[in-house]
Amino acid sequence: MTPLERGAQALIENYPLDRDGVPLDWQEARPIVRAIIVALGEPSEEMIARGYGHMEAHGNDPRYAWESMIMAMLEEGPSQPSALPPLRNANALDRRPRLPADALAAMQNQALHLTDKLLKSENDVERSMIHQMLRKLCADLGVDAPKLNEIDRSNHQEGDILATFWRGIAHLKSKGLDFNHSRSPGKIAINLREVLDLFEKHDIHFSVDSEVRRLLRLSENPKYIGNMPINSRITLKSKSCWVFSYQ
Repeated sequence: MTPLERGAQALIENYPLDRDGVPLDWQEARPIVRAIIVALGEPSEEMIARGYGHMEAHGNDPRYAWESMIMAMLEEGPSQPSALPPLRNANALDRRPRLPADALAAMQNQALHLTDKLLKSENDVERSMIHQMLRKLCADLGVDAPKLNEIDRSNHQEGDILATFWRGIAHLKSKGLDFNHSRSPGKIAINLREVLDLFEKHDIHFSVDSEVRRLLRLSENPKYIGNMPINSRITLKSKSCWVFSYQ
């Protein structure tokens, strides 16, 4: 068992949870424990000092630092376990800690990446293994995973591929990244190689092949104009770009 799974099991054993009167098992408690662990990511000064001290005493073995830092954290908390509020009620999951936005986005991108791998794989054994990973990840996200037979390339609509690409573009824009080489308002001119490099840098899982290029040429919103050299407003030089126009 991983530490996360042990934590989820301990939570359910000590503070049973239910949803609409139906008891939850420990696997359904993993998102709660994950959120708690993420929230504890910044150690206190006492935890850091205790960790350094034990590493020096035990030849820099990180196992001792991990254990000693946890003990220091527990000593800083309430002395009586009964001080913890009871969690067993129908609305307990609605009040559970939420994952930080970055962690949630990373998990969602990983789920999309696994789905993409399932769409591309034709090996039954590989598809089964990938689907198991996807199910576990979806459980941590608190969403239902699609059935394996529902994830098939024939069911993967062309619009979904384009939507995924433009969501990635919107995500880059939200981070204030400047990659639009167009000087014209209402148009976007992108160098595909630059955009894919930015996707990779910001953990956006999206690959481009001949099929994706074909679909980009069919894009209606924004509307595909052409693939042409642009007098870049960024580099002030000629740049080969895919040009689109917002209606």
